[in-house]
This record gives sequence, C-alpha cells and structure tokens, in this order.
Amino acid sequence: QNDYVCWSAPVDDLSDWRYEGVILSCSDDPESELHAPMRFERPKIIYNEKTGQYVLWCHYVGYPGVHGFGKGQGEAGVAVCDTVNGNYRWIGTTRPIDESGVVRDCTLYKDDDGSAYFIYDRDVSTYHSEGNRCLYIVKLTDDYLSCTDEYKRVDAAFRREAPAIVRYDGYYYMITSGLTGWNY
Repeated sequence: QNDYVCWSAPVDDLSDWRYEGVILSCSDDPESELHAPMRFERPKIIYNEKTGQYVLWCHYVGYPGVHGFGKGQGEAGVAVCDTVNGNYRWIGTTRPIDESGVVRDCTLYKDDDGSAYFIYDRDVSTYHSEGNRCLYIVKLTDDYLSCTDEYKRVDAAFRREAPAIVRYDGYYYMITSGLTGWNY
C-alpha cells in the first residue's frame, strides 16, 4: 500500500513534527482506481480560495503499481478536501494535453492572481526508443480539478525533472534536476 499521510510542525520549529493521519487511502476494491498495490507519488496540495477546497495533484500509477506507457501506468491524479489534513476525496486521473503523453515527475504552482498550473515531465517515449521527454506547464481550470487546453512546452527543460518554481522581483525561476533515474 502507498497511502498518503500528513505531518505538521510549528512554523518556528521544523524539528518537532506531529503525525496528523492518513489523508488519502488505497482501496481493497478491485474496481477502484485506488486498488492496492498502486502508487501515489510526488503529492502537491494547493488551496483554492474560490471553492474553499484543498486540491491534491500527484503522479499516479494504478494496480499493480508498475510504471509504463499503458493506461493507468503514468497519469496525474487529483483529490480534494475541505481541510488540508482531512480525508481527501478521489476525483480521478488524467493525462494533460493528450493520451500519448505519460505523466512522470510533477508539481503545482499557484500564481499571485490565483491561477494554478500543473508542471510535469511529459514522456512520449516507448520502451524501444529514446523518445521525447520535456517539462510542460499546463494551466488548470478555475476549480483546479482539471487541465485547460492552455499549455507551454519548456524546450530548455528537455529530459529534466523535479520542477520547482518561484517568483521573485518580477521574474519566474524554475529549478530542476537532470533525468538520471534511480536504478544505477
């Protein structure tokens, strides 16, 4: 199983963490997208002032939890909750842009105007080719629960992962790492 759990710490003391509980659980139901064993990876949560909900996006790999290129082997997953540490309700999965682009590493960014963006490593490779992996920025709908058709491929971020965005002094900065894998 790969449940999401929540921890909290006082703002002035990051060494004193407290267990808050499970916020999104796997399921024993074979018909559920959350049927274990499966994977939730790289969860990110943002608050939507318009809906009053916390929205969680993650990298999702369905039962039996094996990365690949088929349906359920590399999607974006979405869940919502009224509190940051409550029981999240699973909304479902998606592949932003089109079905051929598998979702790998991902993050969220919320701009000053309230617009939110899903940033992810889009992989259109196959097992037999080097393919095409690059970071994409996709604008989310106003409720943050799905993607719009507005997106941008970041050509300078070819074969990059672990995106993090900050805005400072009128500029956006993206920090990433090279795509190296974990099996070396």
